[in-house]
Amino acid sequence: MNHGAARALVITKLVAYTELTTKLGSAKIWPSQAEQGALKPYVLVHKPAQENRQLLVGDAGFPRARVSIEIVAGTGTDADVIGGIVYAALKDVTNETIIVDGTSYSVTVVPTDFDTDDASNKRAAFRRIIDFYVDFH
Repeated sequence: MNHGAARALVITKLVAYTELTTKLGSAKIWPSQAEQGALKPYVLVHKPAQENRQLLVGDAGFPRARVSIEIVAGTGTDADVIGGIVYAALKDVTNETIIVDGTSYSVTVVPTDFDTDDASNKRAAFRRIIDFYVDFH
């Protein structure tokens, strides 16, 4: 299973969420890396891991991809606000149908317990990182 499909689904949902694109202005939502000299704020979507979900009876046979969303902003407040908008954009993605390598899957996006923030040394950039699972059924 190519968990790039999970990242593509998340990017599609974020780009389609008007409140987020309005808040970002002319900035963009990118997979993994922003363009050189990108203006803040912007959002990066990473695909750090994929695993098969484990149940009490063993391997569930369905993949779970983790998608990490990194918000980079000029202020801590902007990073927090944009993070809240990201949550709102993904909270209703339930039983969404996607096709991967010719196979149809129903997917649900679920927040993980990872939500952190930090700042650069001179406070030139503030970052909030939020992880979500994309569960395939």
